[in-house]
Amino acid sequence: MLKTFLFCLVVVLSWSFFSCGHQIGGEPKEAVYLIPEGYVGSVVILFDQADGVTPDIENGFAVYNIPSDGVLRVNTSAVYSVDELNYFYVDQAGNRTEITPVYPSSQASEGDGKKTYKQIPPNDPTIYASIGEMGSFNANGRVIRFRAFGVGRASESERLFEETRRKITKLQKTFEE
Repeated sequence: MLKTFLFCLVVVLSWSFFSCGHQIGGEPKEAVYLIPEGYVGSVVILFDQADGVTPDIENGFAVYNIPSDGVLRVNTSAVYSVDELNYFYVDQAGNRTEITPVYPSSQASEGDGKKTYKQIPPNDPTIYASIGEMGSFNANGRVIRFRAFGVGRASESERLFEETRRKITKLQKTFEE
């Protein structure tokens, strides 16, 4: 119980700290997430991983190619102040289909063009990318930074949130072994 509380506290404090404009890692300030076609579930990107890949840069955007398990390890630092997020399904031929991002009401204002959960009908079958979180956890004295988000129907947002928490907890345990 204490571990869960501490984990949640770290995530909330990290989100609060980094959403105030703190940025590590510099440019680019935009990101493209390429998600395997048909993938539904949580996505976690782990930063500063020695065994990680280097994201491509495409027109000033960092391009994150998400593997089929939803966990990407990159060897670059996290960029906390991302101005534009772009989500795409990508098929085996490299063709992209845009996935619309959906924002919590607290991160969108009327007329800014951002779709919020409140605007989506309960039975909407559309797959969305939920704007996620930046966070970190400690493992063996090392701070591991991550970005996490979910891909699925708006009606599944709560399940995706819980799946993301479980995935992050499982990843944390692998760093502690």
